[in-house]
Amino acid sequence: MPEPAAANALVLDRPEVIVVDIEGTLSSTWYVRDELYPYSRKRFTSYFEEYSHKPEVARARRQIIEMAGLDSSATAEDLTGVLEAGWTRGRCPPRCAPCTR
Repeated sequence: MPEPAAANALVLDRPEVIVVDIEGTLSSTWYVRDELYPYSRKRFTSYFEEYSHKPEVARARRQIIEMAGLDSSATAEDLTGVLEAGWTRGRCPPRCAPCTR
C-alpha cells in the first residue's frame, strides 16, 4: 500500500506525455535520429491542427512564427515546413529572427 502524501506535497494530475532526453543515454544516437525524429516529423502537422486550442501548442505556434518570420496566418503545414527545414540543415529555420538580428 503506498504511503500517504505529506501535507505539503505537490500532487500532479497524470501527464499525457513525458519527454525524456534519451539521445545517446538510453539508446543509440542513430535510433533517435533515424527512428524517433522521423516518427515525430510525420505527426507534427496533425498535432498542430488537433491541439491548436491548447495554450502550450498556441505558444509554440507563435514562437515558430516569430522565429521564422512567418505571417500570423501561417498554416500547420507552414509550421511543419519550417521545423523540417531546420532539422534538414541541422540548424535554425530559415529567416530565424533571433539568429539574423
